[in-house]
Amino acid sequence: MNIKVLGSGCASCHKLYEETLKAVKEMEKDYTVEYVTDIQVMLGYGIMTAPALLVDEKIVSQGRSLKAKDIIKLLNGLKIEDSSNGNSCCSCGGNC
Repeated sequence: MNIKVLGSGCASCHKLYEETLKAVKEMEKDYTVEYVTDIQVMLGYGIMTAPALLVDEKIVSQGRSLKAKDIIKLLNGLKIEDSSNGNSCCSCGGNC
């Protein structure tokens, strides 16, 4: 999984990056975490409010700094959705 934190370099953006690193460490996963401060890159993704969190090139949060526990929940939810058989539009794995 490739995770990017996009921001201007402000305190909130840096905090999201630190919390993301903490979450990945707590999960004991070998995910790649990048901190991107290039405004042109942010605009390329259509991000207008920083900080933003991208997972595998998809925007999953923007405009707020999340805590590690919330990032873990978010990443676990994405993992569940990714492992579904594709017959469901939610993260229940086709059990709804």
